Amino acid sequence: MIKSLLASKILVLLLIILTSSPVILPQKANASHLMGGEITANHLGGLNYEFEMVLYRDPNGVSLPQGVNFNIVFGSIGTITGVLDTSFYDTTTTANGTLVGYEAAYYKSGTYGFTAPGLYYINWSSCCRNSAIVNCQNPGSQSMFLETMLTVVATSNSTPVFLAPPVIYAQLDSNWQHNPMPFDVDGDSLVWSMDTPLINSNSYIPGWITPSAHPGGAFSVNQSTGEMNWTPNMLGNFVTSFLVEEFRAGVKIGEIRRDMQFIVVNDTSISSPRIGNFNTLPTDANGNARIMLPPGSPYNLTLTALDAQNDNIVFTSFGEPYMLANNPASFSSAAPFPGISSGTFTWTPNASHARLAPYIISFRVSDGMLTTDETLIIEVGTFTSIEEDNTHNIGNSYPNPTTNILIVPFELQNASTVQFELFDILGNKIADDVIKQYASGKHNEKFSMDLPSGIYFMQITVDGKTMESKKITIK
Repeated sequence: MIKSLLASKILVLLLIILTSSPVILPQKANASHLMGGEITANHLGGLNYEFEMVLYRDPNGVSLPQGVNFNIVFGSIGTITGVLDTSFYDTTTTANGTLVGYEAAYYKSGTYGFTAPGLYYINWSSCCRNSAIVNCQNPGSQSMFLETMLTVVATSNSTPVFLAPPVIYAQLDSNWQHNPMPFDVDGDSLVWSMDTPLINSNSYIPGWITPSAHPGGAFSVNQSTGEMNWTPNMLGNFVTSFLVEEFRAGVKIGEIRRDMQFIVVNDTSISSPRIGNFNTLPTDANGNARIMLPPGSPYNLTLTALDAQNDNIVFTSFGEPYMLANNPASFSSAAPFPGISSGTFTWTPNASHARLAPYIISFRVSDGMLTTDETLIIEVGTFTSIEEDNTHNIGNSYPNPTTNILIVPFELQNASTVQFELFDILGNKIADDVIKQYASGKHNEKFSMDLPSGIYFMQITVDGKTMESKKITIK
């Protein structure tokens, strides 16, 4: 999202590596072959925060800097300089050396105390992007600009984070699935979307186009799960930005973005590993894998991963249930084994886990070169159930996000009574129910959404059976 600067005042925080002789670089460093990155902020209490940044690069390019500068843009305070320390570097490589991996550098600050609450923008930029990128103009001369929006408060507010690391390779003409797994520790509502990468605080990278894809396999993000899907039809390097907006009580209070570069290859000696039995899970009307867990009921799910080339498979999982302080979920996987592996998800949610918003789990299988993510939606509670019913179909509501109008398409096999209920993110009903009689066939119900910006849920019931609970974003 492009915005105007809040003020010309810029707070520059110098981030240096933990060495005996630290090197401080100028604000705009040169690090050719940049592939992506992200900035997040962690609330430590009061007005104290720490910042983290991750940078990804092609290891064949110029080395990543040992020190970088942050800009913090806000309203009424002058320029202040503080010293922040880099935590460590970590380099990842691909198995068997068939494909080049990426280098990831992790930067972490010390404690920084803000002098006043308010809205801040933390950003960093460097030149240049990888010149091999094909879906923008002159990438080798364009800066990579990372930014996060943070509302500083004395109570509690950290930015969202990404639980899953990025993946960079996709196979030509094959379905590719990746979920960055955005998550907010404060329980704020998140809305995710694909966005054009930035070159500065007010400008998108010129000439950017959506990554090329086969018909029916367009580069897209699932609004319910955050999972990206793509069937590329063109070789090359592609770049995009994954934007996550944060809402609290219906008001936007922050956003983060992850710049990501993907490389499409055509290598017949490799193929993406798959989770063979994931399609046996129940799905909702939109085709998402979804289960309902009553509090106190043990749940065990064992999944089997397969690789056609008999490569060793690494099975991992990401999601909020693993991070719960009270009775968290667990995931165990077999040791890497040629061609086959298994992973088991185990959770017994308790009554405190029941809520209107679902939990999201991502399962990832990787052979060290290519990966596949599968995403599961888990609802915990007895207040609502998504019932099995093959006689009706509730489609995706649109436009979503919306500003004032929402259309809900659905199809009924029989004449039925349909009820629409609207709730806020706290589970409070905020509008009168809409209850109508419909004949069999296809219908499009239009709603006027004259509501404040924020996240809402629409529950749809057909003949007394709850069929769907849809998340709706109003901007």
